Order: sequence, then structure tokens, then C-alpha cells
Amino acid sequence: MLKRWIAAIPLLALAAVLPAQAVRSTWEDPARRASRVQELAQKATAERLRAHTWARARGLAVAGATPTGGRFELQRLRSGLAPPLYYTTLDLDCAIASRTEGANLPPYSLQGAGVRVGVWDDGAALTTHIEFNQTGSSRITVGDGAIMGFHATAVTGVILGASLDAGGNGGRAFGAARLAIAQCYNFTNDWAEIAANAAANPAQESKLPVSNHSYGPEHGWHRGNYGMGTAWYWFGTNFPTLREDLRFGLYDAEAAGTDALAYAAPYWLHVQAAGNDRNQAPSAGNTVYTWNGTAWVSQVYDASTSPYADFFDGGGYDTMIDVSCAKNVLAVGAVGEAVTSGARDLSKAVQSSFSSWGPVDDGRVKPDLVAVGVNVRSVSGTGTVNYGGPQTGTSFSAPSVAGAAVLLVGQVRNAFPGANLRAATLKGLLLHTAADLGNAGPDYQNGFGLVDAVAAAEVVAAQVATPAAGRLREGLLTVADPVDSFTITWDGTAPLRATLCWTDPPGATRPDVLDDATAALVNDLDLRITGPGGTALPWVLNRLSPAAPATTGDNTVDTVEQVLLAAGGTPGTYTIGVSHKGSLTNGAQWYGLLVSGQQAPASAPAPTASGVNPSNVLNGNVTTITLNGNQFPFGTQLLLRRSGQGDVVATGEFSSATQVFATLDLTGAAPGLWDVVVQAPGSAEVILAGALTVQDASTVRGWQALED
Repeated sequence: MLKRWIAAIPLLALAAVLPAQAVRSTWEDPARRASRVQELAQKATAERLRAHTWARARGLAVAGATPTGGRFELQRLRSGLAPPLYYTTLDLDCAIASRTEGANLPPYSLQGAGVRVGVWDDGAALTTHIEFNQTGSSRITVGDGAIMGFHATAVTGVILGASLDAGGNGGRAFGAARLAIAQCYNFTNDWAEIAANAAANPAQESKLPVSNHSYGPEHGWHRGNYGMGTAWYWFGTNFPTLREDLRFGLYDAEAAGTDALAYAAPYWLHVQAAGNDRNQAPSAGNTVYTWNGTAWVSQVYDASTSPYADFFDGGGYDTMIDVSCAKNVLAVGAVGEAVTSGARDLSKAVQSSFSSWGPVDDGRVKPDLVAVGVNVRSVSGTGTVNYGGPQTGTSFSAPSVAGAAVLLVGQVRNAFPGANLRAATLKGLLLHTAADLGNAGPDYQNGFGLVDAVAAAEVVAAQVATPAAGRLREGLLTVADPVDSFTITWDGTAPLRATLCWTDPPGATRPDVLDDATAALVNDLDLRITGPGGTALPWVLNRLSPAAPATTGDNTVDTVEQVLLAAGGTPGTYTIGVSHKGSLTNGAQWYGLLVSGQQAPASAPAPTASGVNPSNVLNGNVTTITLNGNQFPFGTQLLLRRSGQGDVVATGEFSSATQVFATLDLTGAAPGLWDVVVQAPGSAEVILAGALTVQDASTVRGWQALED
């Protein structure tokens, strides 16, 4: 299947390898994107056909239903003693606990209007259900001809149901983004379809900024019928040499390939169900099946000799499925119903019995955060007015987070026309504002905590109100500019929190070795806050003591770093710095940074612009220019202006504090000098008079022809 194939080619071939001043994705070129999509689709189809043919010849299962009402399907064969790889689904309070319901209400009134979200699952949602048709037409599109899936319908209902359910049978069914549009796909060809549809730059609003994936490869013990009758099957490798599934926590081809997709499409956030593997195990005396390299072999389960129960390590640590171990996905675990009398109640946000726990083998924080995944009521595919539940699993906590992400995408688009958050910034925003659970700071059970859509919306609203405070920033480190720093004022009364997140290039896949601690991190960025009391360092966790609380230190494994100064600190001026260790792959690294607790400055420093590169361009072309300057807040836009001509508004801006990379369509632009106009939120226009020369392309080409 494509997953194995992608691991065999240079993973960075999926991403841009460009000079730092360009910093663009190759997927902005439709022809290059289409070529990659075709390659991925052809490889996936061939591998799946070979696996299905092989399985049928041996009487093994190709697809089927899980005991909990989900679905599994064979994807590809694997080498050695590894059993075939199957994908399986990872089967009101949800919306209240995540506060997506609160974000739907004033003052934010977020509905996700017009925002597209991808849903890869066991099929498509029921397009005719009333929850998806309250606007007069269906908000569900089917991207690949997939048939209706019951699991897909329930998952999609959590993301964008209209919340028409009046209750009964266990409560109401709430959707998070009630005006969003879902593009539904069957999960069998996911990577090729992601390559075709994921957003690669901020101007691609017809592409997907967010997608939900409530499925994943089977690990450890699973109960179902995989060809030998309904029983427990062991999906670990190399038994009896290994009694533990080494793929738990492993950065393998599934994880690295997913990271490659995210790196190539940096405006697409993959929301992934963490997995339900923490309570999986047969009982003594059960007939179970293990894989001998060619067939399932039966044995009687004996805890002293059979493969370990999935929860054998400290009650369930090291049970993250491999795709959840990708650096650039947002992996979501499940907690209980965190609601009392219709209000959010964090004391009830206790870990579910099944949700997979970290760490990743290299010690990274996973899951990234949690949402309610127990007793969730949602839409049913059994009829256009039917509802189902209660349903349980990280399958239903992930779409709650995907829905929150969609609301924030819509909020940013409304507040900053033409702008979109990078996936890393969107992910960082959700982690930055999550309600801490369990041990202080991140942990391997809850990640950064319970998602809070209202708190995230407050950060965006505060950025709109006072852009100079720098609560939401996107920046770029390069060889020429390896450090970004800025100062803020803190009065010490509220906690000062900064969260850094970046989309990292795919790392080298780990060999099939148990608990290989080699870091998958490629570009190691660092976050520091320096003030009167010294320098504060980010949270770090110890993979060898997974239950221990987080400490602070130099984080060398995570793509998310958070520094927290508790309330009651010394008031004064503080410097927040972002830097990197060693070299940067591809010579550049974009990042997102969220800061809360600082005081807004009395006046905003005006942006300054020093020039553009190149300063000469041809009309009739779509071209990219770089504006250099300073004090460019998030949402800064660029346009060209000339007397007697309409403004040429740039698209696809990539803004850092000191540069704006912008795409200009110069079709019909008159030759001559054009003013470059900078429009920064909260500031007056800055104009570079006559800074760009537009030349007549036909004349220039004529000269070139004569010279040739």
C-alpha cells in the first residue's frame, strides 16, 4: 500500500525544498500536486488489490464489522512475522465540555459558516439527515463515491450537526460547527485524497484546513473475525520472541508519511483519534490467534506466556497507535462526561478506561489533548431523523476537537480577511488554551488538557482588539535570521503562558525495534522567556517515568514547547525568544506562537517597510514578491496601487514579523511604477511609493527573442 511505498522514497520529496526567501510548498503548483496524487492512488490501489487477493485465497477476512458496531478493512500486507495491516474505526455533554456550544453563542457566535472539513471514515455521512440539511441543502459532499457509513455519519454529526435534536435516549446531540461543510471519503485511499485536497497556502480556501480521522491501524489485541471466527487476535509482530507490540509508540512509515503530507500542506491540520487500546486483552482460557508469518495460529490464552495485555505497562502507558505518533497530527484522547447540571465540570473529566496513553517511544507528549469520548449521542445513519448513542471511543472525542478547530478557522477568516492560520498555529492555539487535567502541565494521559473552544476564541478576539500585544504570531527562522525575539510587559497578576508549535519535516522512520528512543525531531526549535527572575524553560516529560509530573528543561523531542510563569511573579519587562539548534532542514522553519497574560501596549508601533524583492516584475504573470520591514502583526496584507488602475490585492500571504511573502496576479496590470501598500491590523497604511516596476512582458520577451 502507499504507506510502505512512501517510506521507501525520500519523504522530503513530498515537501518543498526551496530557498528560504521563497518558503513555499510544491503543492501550490497544480501539476505537481496532481502528479503526486496519481502516484499515491495507483500505489494504494495495487497494494490493496494484492492484499485482498492473497487474503481471499486463504479464507482470511478482507473487511467486516467490529463487535462494537464499527468497521475494519484490510489495507496491505506486511513483511516478516507481522500480520496483515487492517484499518479499524475507533469507536450534548461533548459540546458543553469542549465549550464548542459556548463558542456558538454571543459574543463569538461561531458557526463555521462555509468552512470545509474533511472526514475520512468507513464511508460517507448520510447526506439526507435533517442535521445536515437545515440550510435548505445538504452540507455533506461525497468526494470519492463512498457509500453511507454508520460510523462516518455519527462522527460527522459531532463535527457539524445542526443541533436540532430535542433530546431523549440519553441527552441531546450537539454539533460544533453548524454551518460548516463536510467532504466525506472512505478511508481506503486516504493519503492520495489528502494530497489532492489539503490546503497548502492561506489562499486555498476551497481546500481543506482541517480533517478528522477516527480510524487507524490495528495494534496489540483486537476482538473480531479476521478469518478464524470471532475471537481475540494479536496484531503485534515477532511473537513469541516479543510479547509486546513494538508498534505502540513507534515512529514508523505510517507516522512519517503522515508528517510528510502535513509538511507539504502546512495549512491543513490532521485531527487523529488517539486509539482505544488501553483495556484490550483476552481472559484466561480464551482461544486466541497469533500470526506465524503466513497464517493465524490458535492457542489458549495464558497471561504468563501469551502476548501481554495492552495495559500491562503501568496501566496502559505506551499504547499510542503509530499514526497518532506523527509529530504534526493533533492526537485526541477520550475522557468521561465532564458536565454537571448542564455546565462544564472539570472534576468529571476523568480518563476513560480505553483511551490510549503515551509516551511516543522518543518521549514526545501524546495524546496532544483530550475531549469527551464516553456516552456521546450523535446522528444515526438508520434514518433521516434518527439519532444514536450513547457511543464511546476516541472516534467521538476527535471530532469534537475537529469541530472546535473549524470554528476557529471561521473566526480567523472573518477577523482577518484573506488570512488563514497555519496548521501549527491552529494546533498550538488549541493546546495553549486547553484546561489542564491530571498532573500540572502536559502529561502522557491527557496531553495539554481538555479542549476549550471559548478560551481559544478569546485569544483570537484579543488579537483583533490589540494586535500589538502579539498574542498570536507566526514567524520564520532562517539561516540569515536564526532568532526571533520580542518584549512584553507582565504585571505578575495572571499567569504568563507562551506556546510554540511548528510543522516539522518528516523524520527518519524507526526500525522495528522495541522502544527505540531516537528522536524523530528534525528542526529543533527552542522557546525561552527571560525576565527579572532569570530565564524560564519549557515543560519536559520523562519517558522512563511516564506517571511522573512534568518538569522544566531543554525540550529536544517535541514540536510543541510551552513556558508557564505562575501568577504572583515579578512584574516587569520580559523577552520571549524563539531560536533553533543546529541547522534547519530546507534552510527555514515557520512556526506559530501564542502568548497570554501580558499587558497590551499603550500604543502600537507602526509597521515599517524597507523594500521589495524582486523590484521588477512582468505583467500578465502570477508572481511572488517579498516585502521586508518590521512590526508586521498577524493578518498583515499587501497590495499594489497605481493611479487610474484598480488595486492588485495579493493572495497567499505568509507573514512573519519582518517579512511578507505575497502572490500577485498581474494579469492586465499596466506597465510602469506601482506603489506597494502594506495594510496591518490596527495601523494606518504604509506606502512604498513606486517601489515595484511592472514591465511589459511582450516587449521583454521580444528583446529576448532578438538576443537569442
